[in-house]
Amino acid sequence: MTVSNMAGSTAAVVFPDHGHQVLSVLVHLLGCSVLAACFARRYSISNMNIAKFCVLAIFVDSWLFVFSAGVVVNGVGTSLNPAACLSGIYLCIFFYASSKVLIYLFLAEKVHIVWSAGQPISRFKSKVWLVCFVVLFGYVAIFILMIVAKIAYITDDRTCIIGLKSIASIPLLAYDIWLTSFLTFMFVWPLLRRNLSTGNLRALAVRT
Repeated sequence: MTVSNMAGSTAAVVFPDHGHQVLSVLVHLLGCSVLAACFARRYSISNMNIAKFCVLAIFVDSWLFVFSAGVVVNGVGTSLNPAACLSGIYLCIFFYASSKVLIYLFLAEKVHIVWSAGQPISRFKSKVWLVCFVVLFGYVAIFILMIVAKIAYITDDRTCIIGLKSIASIPLLAYDIWLTSFLTFMFVWPLLRRNLSTGNLRALAVRT
C-alpha cells in the first residue's frame, strides 16, 4: 500500500488528485457496507457450530480491517509520521494472519466432518483433527517472521511504503500453498475413497 503526497503539501495524506481521494473513501465505505450485508445474511445463533462461527468471524475480521484501514489512510494519514506508517503494516499483518487462521480452522473442521463420516466424534479424540490443529501452529512462526521482517518507512517525498521482506514473504507464500494443499487433500481423499456413497457426505461435499 502506498499513499503519496503532493510536493509542498503539509497535510497528512494528499492524493495525486481529488478523484483518487474520493475513490479511496468510496472503496472503504463500499467494502464496509458489503461485508456488513454479508455478515447480516449469515448471522444466526441457531445451530451454531465451529464452521459457521469461523465464517462469521471471517466477515467480522474483514470488516474490521477495511474499517481500520479507512481510518488510518483517510483519517490519520499514513504519511503523518513513522508511527502512523508503521500502524499500516501492523494492521495488514494482524488481520491477514487472523483471517488465514480462521480459514484454516474452517477447512480443518470440514476435514474432521468428512473423516468422521458425520458421526459425533470428539475432536480431541480424532487423530485427523489433532494433526490438522497441530499443523496450524506452524503459522505462529510465520506470524513472528512477518512482525520481524516488516517494511515500513516514509520516503523523502512523504510516501509511506509498507510490505514484507523476502525472508518473510517467501515462507508465508510457501506455507500457505502447502497448508491449503494439505487440508484440501485431507478433505477430498475420504470422499473419493467412499465414492460419495453416503448421502450426508454427498450433501456436505456439494455445500462445500
